[in-house]
Amino acid sequence: MQDRMKQLTSDLLKLLGINPQDKAAMKGYGEINGRLLRAPVLVILCMDKVLSNWTAFDFGLFSQTLMVAARGYGVDSIVATAFISQPDILRKELEIPDGVQIVTGIGLGYENTRSTINSYRSPRRSLQEAVTFKGID
Repeated sequence: MQDRMKQLTSDLLKLLGINPQDKAAMKGYGEINGRLLRAPVLVILCMDKVLSNWTAFDFGLFSQTLMVAARGYGVDSIVATAFISQPDILRKELEIPDGVQIVTGIGLGYENTRSTINSYRSPRRSLQEAVTFKGID
């Protein structure tokens, strides 16, 4: 997963014409992430720490349903770890208790189709690579 994240970051920087060695350009890229990718609305999704790992499945379904519902109203969404990169600040500002795990953040807003960054689509494995099909005898 770490290798994939490095490759996706590299591809995105290339698309944006940012040299990773250029400290000023990287700072600007970091500031965009720091401004929560300019999403006007941020949803922070949390779950109680006492819940089992099986809750992650329900959590994923809820997240997807939220994003599909938003799209139904013409609102775009993006899930990004940048949204929860400062958990101490989130806990303080949103009064999130210690017994609650901050899981992810979803930005909501309207896509700026003129922005180069919004043209990026990460590569996906083919269905044949991701799923194994077995017949029932």
